[in-house]
Amino acid sequence: LASGWKPETVVLIVSPQQIKQAQWLKPVIERHSVKCEIIEIADAFDIAAIHSRLEELLEQYKGKSIAFNVTGGTKPMAIAAQGAAYFNNQPYFYVNYENNEIQLHTDTGDTKITPTIKLTLRDYLNAHGYSMSTVKDENNQQSPSKEVLMQNLVDNAKLYSKAIGHLNWLAKQAE
Repeated sequence: LASGWKPETVVLIVSPQQIKQAQWLKPVIERHSVKCEIIEIADAFDIAAIHSRLEELLEQYKGKSIAFNVTGGTKPMAIAAQGAAYFNNQPYFYVNYENNEIQLHTDTGDTKITPTIKLTLRDYLNAHGYSMSTVKDENNQQSPSKEVLMQNLVDNAKLYSKAIGHLNWLAKQAE
């Protein structure tokens, strides 16, 4: 969802342990007019098998512009993806969440990009397996004051980030 980085298709390579998260993420990706395919691999730690599967995918997508995201998954998955990309002269990238930077490697060199990300609260929650519901009052009517508050919090997330972070910490401590 980074501006300037909208692919036509996203292919998620996932282990059996990651399938649930991929199923949460797929509708979020598709909501932004991007096709999404989930491909399950048997073992997230078998570098050779993962590499082989990625080579098959490269053949399937031959002639298309491809970039490998080596950010997620297990370390062996990232190694296999980086190897498949490197040996097939395909770009690969790593998203550094610490500084909101994409480190892109191509056959002509490395580039650091700071993207503008247009992620909504709904997208974020859905990608993590949660959904948003409408706030209603005691008469089961949508509450304008609560709705206004929620919209204000969402619209000004940067302004309220420390307070929201503290509220999140408190919520995490609660039973």
